[in-house]
Amino acid sequence: MTGRSTENQRILAFFRFFAAYALVILPILLGGLTLSTATGSLAGDLPTERLRAIVDAAVAKGVPGIVVRVETRDGEVWSGASGLARIDSRTDMTSDDVFRVFSISKMATAAAALTLVDDGALGLDDPIGQWLEPELIASIPNADAISVGDLIAQTSGIRDYFDDRFAEMIQRDPGRRWEPAELVKLATEGTPAAAPGSDASHYSNTNYVLLGLIVEQATNMPLADVLRARLLDPLGMVDTHSAEEAGAAISVAGYLPIDGALVDVSGADLSIAWAAGSLISTAEDVARLTRGLFEDDLLSPESRALMTNSFEPLAGTPADYGYGTILFKQIDPAPIGHTGEGPGFGALTAWWPQSGTIVVVLTNIQAEAHLAVLAEIAASLGG
Repeated sequence: MTGRSTENQRILAFFRFFAAYALVILPILLGGLTLSTATGSLAGDLPTERLRAIVDAAVAKGVPGIVVRVETRDGEVWSGASGLARIDSRTDMTSDDVFRVFSISKMATAAAALTLVDDGALGLDDPIGQWLEPELIASIPNADAISVGDLIAQTSGIRDYFDDRFAEMIQRDPGRRWEPAELVKLATEGTPAAAPGSDASHYSNTNYVLLGLIVEQATNMPLADVLRARLLDPLGMVDTHSAEEAGAAISVAGYLPIDGALVDVSGADLSIAWAAGSLISTAEDVARLTRGLFEDDLLSPESRALMTNSFEPLAGTPADYGYGTILFKQIDPAPIGHTGEGPGFGALTAWWPQSGTIVVVLTNIQAEAHLAVLAEIAASLGG
């Protein structure tokens, strides 16, 4: 086998690793690490020297670059960066760098849908067939029993399209632009994850692709425009864009370790995730999104409560899933937020209801590093 063939196999293995997120990666990220910390208020003066040490240590352990932002409800902020944004040019990482944040995008898509619920333009109990073309959902098992709320809460039972087969397609043509309908069709070619409305959530990117299409139908606008008008502009997220927007560009490269070298794998078109994971953003803007959804008046009290207080066990993991949010039960006290993992990147945001503290971690390597950093920061803030 040639060196090139070996590299292709390694990259394919990576994409398969990413594709198995619902069944393999999420349990590893949410259960494989020791995330429990001493119970504490997560308030008071921020331990700046300790935070800097944690960020630098992540790079010393092999993370190419990392940005961390910690902010409290009363306005205290610590922001730090370490390592390289781009290895080839030896460009230093900065706190303002723009990353692919992948599934943190689900928080935004869910919130956009909930603003429509608040306006009476969409109902959580609406059957998806009320909004989607019959030919699109004809092959989805139990489609007539699936509601908009099931999509948001990941309780539809619809299979995730991001499987080994899809990973091979990405590896063969990473720059291909995918249409949402193509992704949905792939999801129908296999066994459902569960019956709709079960007592557990089953992580599926397909849910959010369908949700994005419903948001477009309910508004007669492209999803990117809806997110801009209902979330990004009201929250002042000037450095955040949907991938299809003009001017959307990341400032860092994403890397995968292959045979002892870090290979740039950030060329995959973000249409592979669309409404499930195509936002690019900064640590500051991710924190704005998090506080805006969980504390501000962007959502009605009822919709905000759904995002912060309504959770079901997430199948195969020790975590719970809510309305576009994850409850990280392994940390005590447990924060609410979301992770984002994809080719070359790992990200997370976490918010503690008791104190209002927010931690955002962005890395340009797809590995467990961002979860490990969260665990260390939580211990430092809560100890």
